[in-house]
Amino acid sequence: MKVNIFDCDGVVLDSKEAHWDFYCDFATANGVALKRADFERAIREPGEFFWQNVGIPTRLFKALNKTYTEDFGECEVKMFSGIPEMLERLSSSGVILTMATFNRRVNVERAVGDSLRHFERVFTYEDGRKEACVQKTFDVYGGSPSQYQLIGDTWWDIDTSERMGIGFVGVGWGWMKFPRQTPFPVLKTPKELGDYLIENP
Repeated sequence: MKVNIFDCDGVVLDSKEAHWDFYCDFATANGVALKRADFERAIREPGEFFWQNVGIPTRLFKALNKTYTEDFGECEVKMFSGIPEMLERLSSSGVILTMATFNRRVNVERAVGDSLRHFERVFTYEDGRKEACVQKTFDVYGGSPSQYQLIGDTWWDIDTSERMGIGFVGVGWGWMKFPRQTPFPVLKTPKELGDYLIENP
């Protein structure tokens, strides 16, 4: 049975607009004007520093990290419709669910709430970058990379899966819209994703 590693933002949490608003407010307060096109490009194209790709100068990274950690949890962020039911169904069916996200643990716990109990392991920003979170998942479950798959919504997630040698499953409701033709499955709704994970253990 595969170990399924869920990204959080854009897969479980509907947080794209909350992040954009947060970055804009921070940038404006620090005399920087952001462009929506840069934000969308940063989502589509993997790079060393997401915030820099968005348009935030590196000199502000430390302050942004502090502000994000302390304040983003107050933003209105909810799970996508159908996600709580899907997680309940998968968990009760014995599907192995884990999470690897670069979001802060406090933000994840606040927004995901009781549904977080369906995940056997949750690795967040405090555990390292996404690759480090995937490695920690390896350390828990063992086996070969072929036994794992990452469920994500951006090319950043695809890049992580390729670097770690694991499978990838895309979702069609996240931060980025995948092209029609992809070398990996893209599920359009949480119900379809649940069906896929149960039918392809």
